[in-house]
Amino acid sequence: MLALALKDGQTVRISPDETPDPATPAGELFRDGAIEVTVVRHESGRVWLAFRAPREPLILRTRLPWRGG
Repeated sequence: MLALALKDGQTVRISPDETPDPATPAGELFRDGAIEVTVVRHESGRVWLAFRAPREPLILRTRLPWRGG
């Protein structure tokens, strides 16, 4: 399990690998199981997330600003 603490505007990116093929069917991406994300805690503009996933997906914390809408 991976646990991250994020501040406002931080992003988590989940991808099959570093260079995903956009033509890959969703069923193929999740053939080894689903990705589970749990909010562990939140306070003062921070959120703590826990990720449970098969070994294959790449889960990265990015430094891109949030562009909510």
